[in-house]
Amino acid sequence: MHTWQMLARARPTIRCLEEYLTDGWEDVSHLRLTRSVNVGSAALPNLPDLAHPLIRHAAAVFRNGHSDDEGGVARESITGLTDPPFWKVKTGRWRGAVWQDPESGDFWLVAGGLRRENEAEDFYKAFMRAISAGGSAPFLPSADDRARAKYETVAASLLEWELELQRAVIEAVEAALTSPQKISIADVVGDRAVATVTLSVETVDMGEAEGLLSELTLEVATLDFASAELIARAEIVIMTALCPYEQDWTAGHTGSEHVYSLLETQDALLARMSTAAIGRPGEVIAGTISHYADAAAIGDGSVQGTAVRALCGVHFVPRQDHAPMEVCGSCAELVELMRLKTTSGGGPPAL
Repeated sequence: MHTWQMLARARPTIRCLEEYLTDGWEDVSHLRLTRSVNVGSAALPNLPDLAHPLIRHAAAVFRNGHSDDEGGVARESITGLTDPPFWKVKTGRWRGAVWQDPESGDFWLVAGGLRRENEAEDFYKAFMRAISAGGSAPFLPSADDRARAKYETVAASLLEWELELQRAVIEAVEAALTSPQKISIADVVGDRAVATVTLSVETVDMGEAEGLLSELTLEVATLDFASAELIARAEIVIMTALCPYEQDWTAGHTGSEHVYSLLETQDALLARMSTAAIGRPGEVIAGTISHYADAAAIGDGSVQGTAVRALCGVHFVPRQDHAPMEVCGSCAELVELMRLKTTSGGGPPAL
């Protein structure tokens, strides 16, 4: 069951980032990203992870579900502010104000600044003047703040789902070397299956030129057509967990099932299983090398999504424009050899 729940650390409001934390950053790229916050930006780190000392300290001290003095850090309220109350957060010369949502229990770093002893611009003095003049409402989380928090929660939940699927398919393929295996693709939240994947590995005799290869086949059966987008993402996660190179996969279908296959030597397939990295899933690596192959086969392969055998013996699915790519050295050598052996002057067969 996927019921991912983020440990609710204190998170800065957008106003705090854009108006108050204008210096003191440990990573200048984070500073640039926070000058105009895009709530739906994947490039922007989770806000509690931003590289500013006040943000990091607030996130460490104020966490939903933890006692006030956990870790030996006692919480201190800002004197005179009780409706609503605000908590002090201090690290080095940095000072901040933290508000806790009474409904969700979430903590928000709503403002920050520097300690300036005996000066009117000391952060807490300035913050109390601002509250006295305009009330606390302008400092509380906005709709954009809550939208960003929801975006991060959904993104983290999806990542956990992808990692679990990645681990499951690697384990299943190892078992599929001896017998077909079936795994379920569950919804991101809950345990409702939206599709099943059958994995099998068969030995294929490719003839005298290539010998025996192992064909890994994935058959994806949809159970919930309303979840087509999620299933499509699952297919990418599964395939890239086994082989991230887009050109190596052949795509097809049988009725309502999607079928994907990969040709490898047995040793290469086992090597993939032993070196498969559990990390950020779903990252596709496009082809970088172009190959010579039969022209008709390339045409059929590009339309049907099927693998083509190159002159060098590599199987690839032609999906990209070959013109800007580096030409395979082995293919180029074979083409040159064919040209040298051609006595008619017409060059090699159509490639």
